[in-house]
Amino acid sequence: MYMRKIELWESRAKTTRAKLESRDAHLDSLPHVSSYMRAIEILLSHTTAPELCALKTDLWNEGVETNRDILGRLELHQRLRIVGVDVSNVTCQLARKHLQNTFIANADIRHLPFKNESFDTIFDLSTIDHVLPSEMPVVLGEYQRILKGPGLLLLFFWYQGGLFRVFRMLRKPSRYKTAPYLYYLPINLVESALRKNGFDVIAEYCTVGLGGEALDDLSSTGKRSRKLASLIYTVYVRVVYSKWSQILLRPLGGMLIVMARKRRLQHGV
Repeated sequence: MYMRKIELWESRAKTTRAKLESRDAHLDSLPHVSSYMRAIEILLSHTTAPELCALKTDLWNEGVETNRDILGRLELHQRLRIVGVDVSNVTCQLARKHLQNTFIANADIRHLPFKNESFDTIFDLSTIDHVLPSEMPVVLGEYQRILKGPGLLLLFFWYQGGLFRVFRMLRKPSRYKTAPYLYYLPINLVESALRKNGFDVIAEYCTVGLGGEALDDLSSTGKRSRKLASLIYTVYVRVVYSKWSQILLRPLGGMLIVMARKRRLQHGV
């Protein structure tokens, strides 16, 4: 099973990159990237450290669909020293060509090749929901191990609310929902696993998830549509990162954003 996963990601990375490179049109940065950047900005506001060593899991956006790139922007951040990790060797090789100041490791998030307390913050932007739900606590245990106390964790993962579940049943599968081995995680189980692995949740935000994809399509239809998409998405991001997020968006389902801090003391030490 594990080797089939690796082979699938390697194949998808090669074919997707080849398709993108064959396009004549310039690939503009997609609107939904601003949501990730806003989450990172909020997370970093919870620490005053002048310099942070940050780990980002999953380099698909940096190596394959580079118009969704996150680390290329973060490399310009004066406070961050960045490390990236991905299970696909092909994706890592592509990311190394694209990124100038990021150390990249080819590794599995369940078995990270880093020493204890190596990082100040971790950005998992929907990586944890690609491992089996039963292995999710193992991943959080690894994050706890390599984070310094009180390090910060940014976690994005897919979950199913009532309306989102109905919508997925009614609509035809699209290219956005065919990501291999994508699992919808129960929120209560993730929160419980965070607590058991020594994390305290400091903030949660909700996004229906589908909004960014719909606007990505809209933004590819022309300059006027791109401006409209950016305007709509700006408003959307404001709602996501506001007090209305839990009230309006959580019941719908989609993607949950969790910000957590590692406790300083573990196991009575």
